[in-house]
Amino acid sequence: MVEYPSHDAAIVHWEGDSLDVIREFPASVRRKLGQEIQRLQLGEAPLDSRSTAAR
Repeated sequence: MVEYPSHDAAIVHWEGDSLDVIREFPASVRRKLGQEIQRLQLGEAPLDSRSTAAR
């Protein structure tokens, strides 16, 4: 079952040809990326993220 973001979710604005480029990724990568984008839209932290060390 596909779940869509609620009406309170942030809207994604794609720049340039970025959406076309992503559409060429393998299905498994697109699925994972879509899940991470949905988390960001809802104000949640991505699952595959880490902070960068200060230099």
